[in-house]
Amino acid sequence: MRRASLQVKFGLSYILVIAAVLVFMNTYPLIVSENLVVRSKQTTLQSSVSVMVTALSGLEELSEENVASAMTLVEDTGISRILVTDAAGRILYDTRETDGAVGRYGLYTEIVQALRGYDAFYADFTDGAFRSRAASPVIYRSQTIGAVYAYEYDVEQATLLLTLQKNLLRISAAVAGFVVLLSLLLCGGIWAAAIYQNWISEVLG
Repeated sequence: MRRASLQVKFGLSYILVIAAVLVFMNTYPLIVSENLVVRSKQTTLQSSVSVMVTALSGLEELSEENVASAMTLVEDTGISRILVTDAAGRILYDTRETDGAVGRYGLYTEIVQALRGYDAFYADFTDGAFRSRAASPVIYRSQTIGAVYAYEYDVEQATLLLTLQKNLLRISAAVAGFVVLLSLLLCGGIWAAAIYQNWISEVLG
Protein backbone atom coordinates (compact mmCIF):
# COMPACT_ATOMS: atom_id res chain seq x y z
CA MET A 1 0.00 0.00 0.00
CA ARG A 2 2.88 2.34 0.78
CA ARG A 3 4.23 1.83 -2.71
CA ALA A 4 0.80 2.53 -4.18
CA SER A 5 0.50 5.66 -2.07
CA LEU A 6 3.85 6.94 -3.34
CA GLN A 7 2.78 6.28 -6.90
CA VAL A 8 -0.45 8.19 -6.38
CA LYS A 9 1.47 11.13 -4.93
CA PHE A 10 3.80 11.03 -7.90
CA GLY A 11 0.82 11.03 -10.25
CA LEU A 12 -0.74 14.02 -8.49
CA SER A 13 2.56 15.90 -8.62
CA TYR A 14 2.72 15.18 -12.32
CA ILE A 15 -0.78 16.63 -12.80
CA LEU A 16 0.18 19.78 -10.89
CA VAL A 17 3.26 20.27 -13.06
CA ILE A 18 1.21 19.85 -16.22
CA ALA A 19 -1.39 22.31 -14.87
CA ALA A 20 1.35 24.89 -14.19
CA VAL A 21 2.71 24.43 -17.72
CA LEU A 22 -0.77 24.89 -19.21
CA VAL A 23 -1.33 28.09 -17.21
CA PHE A 24 2.03 29.42 -18.41
CA MET A 25 1.20 28.46 -22.00
CA ASN A 26 -2.09 30.37 -21.83
CA THR A 27 -0.65 33.56 -20.33
CA TYR A 28 2.94 34.18 -21.42
CA PRO A 29 2.46 33.99 -25.23
CA LEU A 30 -0.59 36.27 -25.00
CA ILE A 31 1.23 38.83 -22.86
CA VAL A 32 4.23 38.82 -25.22
CA SER A 33 1.98 39.12 -28.29
CA GLU A 34 0.00 41.99 -26.77
CA ASN A 35 3.19 43.85 -25.82
CA LEU A 36 4.56 43.43 -29.35
CA VAL A 37 1.36 44.84 -30.85
CA VAL A 38 1.40 47.80 -28.45
CA ARG A 39 5.05 48.59 -29.21
CA SER A 40 4.36 48.36 -32.93
CA LYS A 41 1.40 50.71 -32.61
CA GLN A 42 3.43 53.13 -30.53
CA THR A 43 6.12 53.31 -33.21
CA THR A 44 3.62 53.69 -36.05
CA LEU A 45 1.32 56.19 -34.35
CA GLN A 46 4.10 58.39 -33.01
CA SER A 47 5.77 58.39 -36.42
CA SER A 48 2.52 59.56 -38.02
CA VAL A 49 2.10 62.27 -35.40
CA SER A 50 5.68 63.39 -35.98
CA VAL A 51 4.96 63.87 -39.71
CA MET A 52 1.94 66.05 -38.88
CA VAL A 53 3.91 68.07 -36.34
CA THR A 54 6.56 68.71 -38.98
CA ALA A 55 3.88 69.95 -41.39
CA LEU A 56 2.67 72.42 -38.75
CA SER A 57 5.96 73.48 -37.20
CA GLY A 58 6.59 76.20 -39.77
CA LEU A 59 3.48 78.12 -38.74
CA GLU A 60 3.97 81.02 -36.39
CA GLU A 61 0.45 80.70 -35.00
CA LEU A 62 -2.16 77.97 -35.42
CA SER A 63 -5.63 78.74 -36.71
CA GLU A 64 -8.42 76.66 -38.19
CA GLU A 65 -7.59 77.89 -41.69
CA ASN A 66 -3.83 77.44 -41.79
CA VAL A 67 -3.97 74.12 -39.94
CA ALA A 68 -6.54 72.74 -42.40
CA SER A 69 -4.35 73.93 -45.27
CA ALA A 70 -1.20 72.37 -43.82
CA MET A 71 -2.93 69.07 -43.07
CA THR A 72 -3.94 68.65 -46.72
CA LEU A 73 -0.25 68.06 -47.42
CA VAL A 74 -0.14 65.11 -45.01
CA GLU A 75 -0.81 61.73 -46.57
CA ASP A 76 -3.75 59.69 -45.30
CA THR A 77 -2.33 57.31 -42.69
CA GLY A 78 -5.54 55.44 -41.94
CA ILE A 79 -5.67 56.74 -38.37
CA SER A 80 -9.16 56.69 -36.90
CA ARG A 81 -9.10 60.28 -35.67
CA ILE A 82 -6.71 63.25 -35.69
CA LEU A 83 -7.03 66.42 -33.64
CA VAL A 84 -4.96 69.59 -33.71
CA THR A 85 -5.26 72.12 -30.90
CA ASP A 86 -3.86 75.55 -30.17
CA ALA A 87 -1.74 76.35 -27.11
CA ALA A 88 -4.87 76.66 -24.95
CA GLY A 89 -6.18 73.24 -25.96
CA ARG A 90 -8.93 74.53 -28.26
CA ILE A 91 -9.50 72.12 -31.15
CA LEU A 92 -8.74 73.68 -34.52
CA TYR A 93 -8.86 70.56 -36.69
CA ASP A 94 -10.78 67.30 -36.43
CA THR A 95 -10.93 64.50 -38.99
CA ARG A 96 -14.21 63.17 -37.60
CA GLU A 97 -16.83 63.94 -40.24
CA THR A 98 -19.87 63.80 -37.96
CA ASP A 99 -20.07 65.43 -34.54
CA GLY A 100 -16.68 67.08 -34.94
CA ALA A 101 -15.10 68.86 -32.00
CA VAL A 102 -13.71 71.97 -33.71
CA GLY A 103 -14.11 74.94 -31.39
CA ARG A 104 -14.29 72.81 -28.27
CA TYR A 105 -11.46 72.17 -25.84
CA GLY A 106 -9.64 68.86 -26.05
CA LEU A 107 -8.74 67.95 -22.51
CA TYR A 108 -7.53 64.42 -23.18
CA THR A 109 -4.64 63.41 -20.96
CA GLU A 110 -2.33 63.00 -23.95
CA ILE A 111 -3.14 66.49 -25.26
CA VAL A 112 -2.53 68.04 -21.84
CA GLN A 113 0.87 66.35 -21.67
CA ALA A 114 1.72 67.47 -25.21
CA LEU A 115 0.84 71.08 -24.41
CA ARG A 116 3.31 70.83 -21.54
CA GLY A 117 5.98 69.91 -24.06
CA TYR A 118 5.99 66.11 -23.74
CA ASP A 119 5.33 63.31 -26.19
CA ALA A 120 2.55 61.06 -24.92
CA PHE A 121 1.30 57.58 -25.81
CA TYR A 122 -1.24 55.24 -24.29
CA ALA A 123 -2.78 51.98 -25.50
CA ASP A 124 -5.15 49.41 -24.07
CA PHE A 125 -6.79 46.19 -25.18
CA THR A 126 -10.42 46.06 -24.08
CA ASP A 127 -13.76 44.89 -25.47
CA GLY A 128 -12.12 43.09 -28.37
CA ALA A 129 -10.17 46.06 -29.74
CA PHE A 130 -6.87 47.90 -29.39
CA ARG A 131 -7.26 51.60 -28.62
CA SER A 132 -4.11 53.65 -29.11
CA ARG A 133 -3.57 57.36 -28.49
CA ALA A 134 -0.53 59.53 -29.17
CA ALA A 135 0.13 63.26 -28.94
CA SER A 136 3.08 65.58 -29.48
CA PRO A 137 3.61 69.32 -29.09
CA VAL A 138 3.82 71.69 -32.03
CA ILE A 139 6.76 73.99 -31.33
CA TYR A 140 7.68 77.28 -32.97
CA ARG A 141 10.85 79.04 -31.83
CA SER A 142 11.03 77.02 -28.60
CA GLN A 143 7.40 77.82 -27.74
CA THR A 144 4.60 75.27 -27.68
CA ILE A 145 1.89 76.69 -29.93
CA GLY A 146 -0.35 73.63 -30.06
CA ALA A 147 -0.58 69.87 -30.08
CA VAL A 148 -1.33 67.02 -32.49
CA TYR A 149 -3.40 64.10 -31.18
CA ALA A 150 -4.00 60.81 -32.98
CA TYR A 151 -6.39 58.01 -32.02
CA GLU A 152 -6.49 54.55 -33.57
CA TYR A 153 -9.16 51.89 -33.08
CA ASP A 154 -7.98 48.49 -34.31
CA VAL A 155 -10.18 45.40 -34.34
CA GLU A 156 -8.08 43.30 -36.75
CA GLN A 157 -5.06 42.89 -34.48
CA ALA A 158 -7.37 42.28 -31.54
CA THR A 159 -9.18 39.54 -33.48
CA LEU A 160 -5.86 37.82 -34.22
CA LEU A 161 -4.94 37.93 -30.54
CA LEU A 162 -8.34 36.57 -29.48
CA THR A 163 -8.05 33.78 -32.06
CA LEU A 164 -4.64 32.87 -30.64
CA GLN A 165 -6.16 32.81 -27.16
CA LYS A 166 -8.98 30.50 -28.27
CA ASN A 167 -6.57 28.14 -30.02
CA LEU A 168 -4.36 27.94 -26.94
CA LEU A 169 -7.41 27.22 -24.78
CA ARG A 170 -8.50 24.41 -27.10
CA ILE A 171 -5.04 22.85 -27.08
CA SER A 172 -4.81 23.19 -23.30
CA ALA A 173 -8.23 21.62 -22.80
CA ALA A 174 -7.28 18.67 -25.00
CA VAL A 175 -3.96 18.19 -23.18
CA ALA A 176 -5.57 18.56 -19.76
CA GLY A 177 -8.28 16.03 -20.64
CA PHE A 178 -5.69 13.53 -21.85
CA VAL A 179 -3.54 13.98 -18.74
CA VAL A 180 -6.51 13.57 -16.38
CA LEU A 181 -7.72 10.46 -18.23
CA LEU A 182 -4.24 8.95 -18.23
CA SER A 183 -3.81 9.74 -14.52
CA LEU A 184 -7.14 8.16 -13.67
CA LEU A 185 -6.23 5.05 -15.60
CA LEU A 186 -2.85 4.86 -13.89
CA CYS A 187 -4.32 5.46 -10.43
CA GLY A 188 -7.03 2.91 -11.08
CA GLY A 189 -4.46 0.36 -12.18
CA ILE A 190 -2.30 1.09 -9.14
CA TRP A 191 -5.17 0.65 -6.70
CA ALA A 192 -6.31 -2.52 -8.48
CA ALA A 193 -2.78 -3.93 -8.29
CA ALA A 194 -2.53 -3.03 -4.58
CA ILE A 195 -5.85 -4.68 -3.76
CA TYR A 196 -4.91 -7.77 -5.73
CA GLN A 197 -1.55 -7.94 -3.96
CA ASN A 198 -3.23 -7.73 -0.54
CA TRP A 199 -5.72 -10.42 -1.52
CA ILE A 200 -2.92 -12.72 -2.64
CA SER A 201 -1.04 -12.06 0.61
CA GLU A 202 -4.10 -12.94 2.66
CA VAL A 203 -4.76 -16.11 0.66
CA LEU A 204 -1.19 -17.29 0.87
CA GLY A 205 -0.89 -16.18 4.48
